[in-house]
Amino acid sequence: MDDIFAVVLMLVVLCCAGLFWKRTKSRRLQSRFLETRQAAERGDAEAQYNVGLMYAGGQGVMKDEAECLKWFHKAAEQGHIEAQFNLGFTYAGLAGVPGIAKNESAAAEWFTKAAEQGHVDAQFYLGEMYEKGEGVAKDEAKAMEWFSKADEQDEKAEERAKKEKKSPLGCLWFLVFMVVLLITR
Repeated sequence: MDDIFAVVLMLVVLCCAGLFWKRTKSRRLQSRFLETRQAAERGDAEAQYNVGLMYAGGQGVMKDEAECLKWFHKAAEQGHIEAQFNLGFTYAGLAGVPGIAKNESAAAEWFTKAAEQGHVDAQFYLGEMYEKGEGVAKDEAKAMEWFSKADEQDEKAEERAKKEKKSPLGCLWFLVFMVVLLITR
């Protein structure tokens, strides 16, 4: 009988601890949302973008697509590249946001702004829009120009990744770390 009581007591304690942790996490998210929103209201573009993400994911606040877009717009208008890309992605109908009508010309406008700042995915999608004539006049030359820019950036990123993997200093630091780890055991 004592064993059953101990098991039941332990389950009750674990459930209460789980509820406490969930409430604490929720409060932390709400607090982080409020702090970020205050910075966003002061005009901080990164905070505006993050508030948009929080509304999109329901982190510390109820999900609200309209508020998400409102904050993405504020950040994008200040030149925030990811906000610009996300607006293009949403207006192109690729994000699958219910209640947001597909607007190809708006998508092309935001993809262009992000692409001109070097956003590789925006460059690719903009190339597709020019290739298909969606939201912009069909233009094979411009499509190829944007595809080439995206490919060039991808190749540079691949080269950097290869150099980082083959870097003798990277291997040296790994070996030093392993030796220190073995010595301290």
